[in-house]
Amino acid sequence: MKELKEVFNDDWCGMELFLSGVLSPIFGEYEKGYDVLTSDSEVKQKAELGGIEEIKHAATFDFYGSDLKIFDVTISADKNLSHNKVGIQSIIRKYIAQFEGTLIVFHYKDAKDKEWRLSYIEKRSGSKDTTSAKRFTYILGKAHPARTICDRFKYLTDHKDSLVLQDLTDAFSVEPLSDEFFGEYREHYADLVEYISGKRFVKKGGKFIEEKTKKADGAFKEIFAGDDKAVRDYVKKLMGRIVFLHFLQKKGWLGVAQGAEWGSGDKNFVYNLFKNADETVKKDFLERALEPLFFRTLNTARGEAAFAPKELCAVYGKNIRIPYLNGGLFEADSLDKKKVKFKKEHFESLLEFFSQYNFTIDETDPDDVEIGVDPEMLGKIFENLLEDNKDKGAFYTPKEIVQYMCRESLIQYLITAVIEPVEMTDSKVVSINSTTDLIRSFVENPYANVEKVASLKKELLSALRSSRCATPPWVAARSPWGC
Repeated sequence: MKELKEVFNDDWCGMELFLSGVLSPIFGEYEKGYDVLTSDSEVKQKAELGGIEEIKHAATFDFYGSDLKIFDVTISADKNLSHNKVGIQSIIRKYIAQFEGTLIVFHYKDAKDKEWRLSYIEKRSGSKDTTSAKRFTYILGKAHPARTICDRFKYLTDHKDSLVLQDLTDAFSVEPLSDEFFGEYREHYADLVEYISGKRFVKKGGKFIEEKTKKADGAFKEIFAGDDKAVRDYVKKLMGRIVFLHFLQKKGWLGVAQGAEWGSGDKNFVYNLFKNADETVKKDFLERALEPLFFRTLNTARGEAAFAPKELCAVYGKNIRIPYLNGGLFEADSLDKKKVKFKKEHFESLLEFFSQYNFTIDETDPDDVEIGVDPEMLGKIFENLLEDNKDKGAFYTPKEIVQYMCRESLIQYLITAVIEPVEMTDSKVVSINSTTDLIRSFVENPYANVEKVASLKKELLSALRSSRCATPPWVAARSPWGC
C-alpha cells in the first residue's frame, strides 16, 4: 500500500484500498457496509437534485463501544464539489444524524486529476438537532499539500491502542494546525529580523526576551539607522504580503495564462515564481521578483487584460496575467523605500514552509470547518505578532462571536421587517411567536422547516432586498429556494 502522503496527495484510490490501507491499520477490523442509500427512490431523487450520484454506507468500525461509520459519496461529473458543498452536505446530514461519529469521502466517479474530500462529522452527545453536528473537512488530491492530514493520521496511528471518538475530533480540529502554523511563522519572522538587526526574541522563564545573537547586517545602521522597531515593522509587512499572495493564488488569480479565465491560474504561483527564477534573481528575490509583483503589478492598473510586466513574466518563465487590486496592501510606503537584500536561503526556506500548507478561502462557519490556513490566521498574526495591540485594545474578533452577532442582528431585522405592528390579542401573540421561531430557524439553518418557512418567502425576500447591504451572499448561496 502507498505511504499516507502518496494516498492523500493523489487521486482518490477507491474505498477498498482506503479501508484496508489507511483506516484498518489504525481502527482495526471493520464490518463491511452493504446498504446503498440512493437505492431508495425518494433519497435518489433528492440526491440527484443535489448533484450526488450515490451515497453508500461503506463500513463500520467498533470504537470501544461506539460506532464509527464510513460513508462513500460519489458526486456527479457536471457538478462542482466546492460550489455545491452546502446542498450536498444538507442531504448527507439527514442520513448520518443518528450516528456518533462519521467519516465521509466525497469524490467524483472519474477521479483522475480531481480533488476529493474527507470529512469527519462529530455528533455532539445527547443532541437530536442535525445542525449541532460539527464537520471538519480536508481537501485532498494532487493540487493540495498533504502535510497536515498526514501528521493527524500519524497521531491517530501512534495512539491507536487507546483511541476514543474524542481523539478523532482532536485530530481533525483546526486549532492544532493554527498553533503549528503560527509557531513556524514566528520563527521565520524572527530569522529575517535577526538577519538585519542581529537580535532575536528568545523565550526564557516563560517570557520572550530580546537578545543580541549575532553581528547586525550593514543595512541595520545604514538603512534602518539602528531602529529595531522599524526592522520588525518592515519584516511584518513583507511576510503579511506574502501570506496574502497565498490566498490570491488559492483563488487562481495569479499566473493566469493569456486568454484563460480568471480562477484558472497557478495554485502554487509564489513557490513556482521562486523555483523558476535563475540564480541571480533568487539571490535578490525581493527586489527582482516580489517588489515588481507588489508595486508594479498588483498595485498598478494595466487595462482589462491585466498582463503582468515583462520583467515578472521573464522571472516566471512565461507570459501571464495578474489582476490589479485596488487596495492599500501593496501600496509602497516609506518602509518600502528601504532596500534590503536577503539571502537566497531565506526565501527558499520561507516559501517551502508556506508550500506545505493548504490555504483555504472557504468562508465556513464554526460548525463547518475546512481544515487549512484560512484568512482568520491574518487575525491571529495581527493580534499576537504586532506590537502594542493588546495595550491599545486592538483584538481580532473570533468567527464564533462574529457569526453570533451577525445572525442575531439579521434575525432581529427580519422579525421587525416581516411582522407588522398590530393590536395584541392572545391569538396574534401565538401567531407572532410562531413566525419569530420560523425566522430564527431560517437564519440558523435554511434547510430546516423549509415548507413552513416558504409561507414567508415573499416577505423575507422583500426584507432582504430592501436592507442596506442587499441580500447577504451567504443567504443567497444557502437558500433552499435558490435565490
